[in-house]
Amino acid sequence: KEFKNIILTRDPKKVLLSFDVNVKSPTLLDVAYQIQLELLNFLKKNNLHYIVMDADQVLANPEMSIKNLCIDLSIPFDKKMLSWNPGPRREDGVWAKYWYDNVHESTGFKRMNSKDLELPQHLEGLYMECLNYYNNILIK
Repeated sequence: KEFKNIILTRDPKKVLLSFDVNVKSPTLLDVAYQIQLELLNFLKKNNLHYIVMDADQVLANPEMSIKNLCIDLSIPFDKKMLSWNPGPRREDGVWAKYWYDNVHESTGFKRMNSKDLELPQHLEGLYMECLNYYNNILIK
């Protein structure tokens, strides 16, 4: 309750395609959209500070997104926030070996390929469920 809470969310289609590589048949619990919305409802109900950021919007204009975040958090913006040295970080946690290959190779924000991604049929039902939560997260 003492923090400024930031929810970084992402298009469920992209999340599900990513999960499908390492987690066969992901569930709603795995991708946590319902949990994100529950957290936002809790924050809102309790008049607690929160920010919702969509990954695609951050990638579309990283500098503006990070500047706006800094303003909201009352911290100074520094251009150094837009780039980093490649490689793993102590903070990566246990998921790094499954998810962070591209992150570890990166040195800055990179917009994802905008081609239309096709979702496998076995993920379509979960996608529709996630999309409902995602859309509600974005309007908070």
